[in-house]
Amino acid sequence: MRAVPKKQRRQPIQRGRMLGDLRIEEYRGADAFRALAADWHRLYFALPTRVHSTAYEAHLAYFETLMATPERFRCLVVSDDSGRRALCPLEARVDRLLGIPVPVWGVPVHPHLPFADILCGDDEVRPHVIPLVLKYLQSRPEGRHLFTVGPVAATSQLWTGLNRLPRWSYAIDTPWQANYFDCSQGVESLVARFSKSFRTKVRKAERRLSTLPDASFTTAASADALAAAFTTFLDVEASGWKGANGTRTAVRFRTGQPEFFRRLALPLGGGDGCEINSLYAEGKCIATHYCVRSGEDYAILKSGYDESYARFSPGRLLRLHTLTRCCDDPTIRRCSLVSDYDWQQIWNPESMAVRTVYIAVGGTASGRTIAGLYRFRLGSGRRAARWLRARTRRPPTKS
Repeated sequence: MRAVPKKQRRQPIQRGRMLGDLRIEEYRGADAFRALAADWHRLYFALPTRVHSTAYEAHLAYFETLMATPERFRCLVVSDDSGRRALCPLEARVDRLLGIPVPVWGVPVHPHLPFADILCGDDEVRPHVIPLVLKYLQSRPEGRHLFTVGPVAATSQLWTGLNRLPRWSYAIDTPWQANYFDCSQGVESLVARFSKSFRTKVRKAERRLSTLPDASFTTAASADALAAAFTTFLDVEASGWKGANGTRTAVRFRTGQPEFFRRLALPLGGGDGCEINSLYAEGKCIATHYCVRSGEDYAILKSGYDESYARFSPGRLLRLHTLTRCCDDPTIRRCSLVSDYDWQQIWNPESMAVRTVYIAVGGTASGRTIAGLYRFRLGSGRRAARWLRARTRRPPTKS
């Protein structure tokens, strides 16, 4: 056998702890949630940077209300003799690449479950989780060439494991940015970043609001308060343009979403969970924000306001109030808008890259080439599409 030149030899993926010390258990469907609840909570709260959409309650709500094929859900658990050390939620699905459906393994993600990630807060185990998951998936004869994780926040610990993989075996796409505010600066510093004209508009809106009787801000955080506030949130959000005919993007009118968000509207313990901030005037709610807190991060997921009070800018004032609350809380580091819409630029937020990772499963030529297409967008779209269509014509084995 011809010797491989030293400079071409692949370096071993693992260093320090051996992958042989770790093993994978697979759980499917509802059994995954019943069997893993306690460990899922423990691993979630052990994360150095938590994201609410990776919590047990978020995945369970998604599984039971929004997941199109719950029978394809499974959870890979990395264990050793000391117990369960990491957890990777997974679903067998079909993503589109260059307009072609490609069977993949992916961490569950949905527009209302905006961030995906693997749960592992152990510095010793974390670098080995992705290589171990890939080795396991390679043994699954289901015709899936890619393992996708994302969108993933830049604060994710996932990148530690990626550094152990050959660079040709994965691609990273940055489809959007997540705007946020650094609450450690204090609200005065954040307001100073606003333009002069915007600060003037805010002051005028505050003076107008002060003329309304009984104007006040409220926060619902307990289970009972959240249940009542959520009903109000649905009413207010649907009362404006989101509920208009032809749009109907309000939560109330979307299949599965009312129950999904209702299931999330509860405290999770450890300071994490849902909060609904509202602005009341003249005895009714005129603006509302559906928010979630995860460790040092606070996120505004949904918002709505009563358009008959538009001259008082209730949504803008409620957002400033929410931002002020976050800055006054020393345990909150960031207040995220979880998106990068153009209207947010008037607030002059900072932005964080949100990435999706595409990893070739094993060393298959198909996986490497597909990852390469994601990475480099090689050749013309037509040529790449023909290549993909030829290799994805046969449907994957039913799982």
